[in-house]
Amino acid sequence: MQMMALILLHFISVLNWADGDLSNEGKLTNNIYIARFGTGNERRDAVNRLSSFWCLKPAPIQGADVAGLEKKKIDPMDVEMIGGLLGDLVEDQDVELELLDAAMRCLLSAPMRVVSVDRAIKSALNSKRSPVFAKAAELRIDLLPIDFDGVSESIITNLFSDDFACREGAKSLVQKYGDRFLPFTLDVISRLKGVPDSKSCRVLHTLGRTGISEEAADSLITEMNESSNEVVAAVFVALLPYPKKASTFLRLHYESSEEIKKLSNRWKKHLLNSDPSSMELRSALIELPGLGPLELGLIGDPGSLQAINKLIANADQYERKSLKACARACGGPVTEQISIFAGLKSGFRPRSAWPNSEIERQGQGGHADGQIDTLVTGDLILDNGVCPNEVVFRKFEKTSENRILQPVHARYDPHSGRFVMPLTLHASFGAKPGGFIDSPYQTGSVVISIEGPGFSPILVEFFDEMPHVQIFLDRE
Repeated sequence: MQMMALILLHFISVLNWADGDLSNEGKLTNNIYIARFGTGNERRDAVNRLSSFWCLKPAPIQGADVAGLEKKKIDPMDVEMIGGLLGDLVEDQDVELELLDAAMRCLLSAPMRVVSVDRAIKSALNSKRSPVFAKAAELRIDLLPIDFDGVSESIITNLFSDDFACREGAKSLVQKYGDRFLPFTLDVISRLKGVPDSKSCRVLHTLGRTGISEEAADSLITEMNESSNEVVAAVFVALLPYPKKASTFLRLHYESSEEIKKLSNRWKKHLLNSDPSSMELRSALIELPGLGPLELGLIGDPGSLQAINKLIANADQYERKSLKACARACGGPVTEQISIFAGLKSGFRPRSAWPNSEIERQGQGGHADGQIDTLVTGDLILDNGVCPNEVVFRKFEKTSENRILQPVHARYDPHSGRFVMPLTLHASFGAKPGGFIDSPYQTGSVVISIEGPGFSPILVEFFDEMPHVQIFLDRE
């Protein structure tokens, strides 16, 4: 009798799924039956067919906004049936990994929220099986449970996990939840005591990217005040959303300066705000021993000019141009400048700008590709010396399909029109015996869209070695 049942099951499978169409209710029900009670690959294949049946068109990507995706018209009751199956598979501790993986991939493409889908998702996010939780972390934002309380313990626990996939998944989920996670950051801080430094730093770096509540910030200062230099640096970065607290903490821990400087890419952007709390942060950072000229330029303290000018006096021709930009950012004189008008190119282009190269710095026998950090300074002018009140800088990238504009951090003074903007550019370095030449022989550029009320947007291409830039804007 059992053999006959298996033969009948196989017959149903061949009869109903040859065309891959599950729109018929009987076919859908039979496919769910096979996914529950079939054997081996039959169950996996059935789940894959269900995934194709309800998936979004085109296939969703991690973190995608589903508003622009074309959805199939599916009866919510059909979604309930499939969601119920997936929930049972996720919760079954005896399901083999291949079938479980198919179930999770199907769940990731769920077209809508229904009761059974929510249950399956919560079960996946609370799963003790590493592959399940890690896969669940790829869920689209619109599918994540609204009731964060029901999954918070699992996510926080996995933040501290020794399993790479689990802790990366937890980090991704924390970033997706955003501000909804803030009330739970106090719980995260409470678990740091007694944790190995390497793990504490990993968790704190995650919080440094996503933010913490003010209550958590206060607890962090109290709980982690006496820690290693590495942890102190990570605590400082996590406190940056609260500049006054970060400044006070920093002044008590200047002995950790070397580790704090290693994380400069995390705190540089906070130096570009013009509000009073940012000014306090800059005044605390200026006392940090051994800051480089780029950091000094971002802080913008005129008291740094003497140190930067000493570096200029001993620099080669290439380094001198970058150092002069740092000096200008601190209020130093403008000794060379160019003008840019809407619709016209500046005419400035260093010899190293791609596709050309600076032969003198090219070296011989190979090269290394990397990046350089530099500063550009300039003035924005409307007419009659008037400056815009508000300005936004966006990085302009053109793909084969559309334009992408990403916000760029810059400091702007509406009273003078002066801006200071850090840039990271592609660079190639020539080889020399025992290493590579410090100055790049070839550099990239970046196109910035400058926008704001009262004037027409303007695209400006910025290069390495760029002198001070006067940008004349057209009124709308």
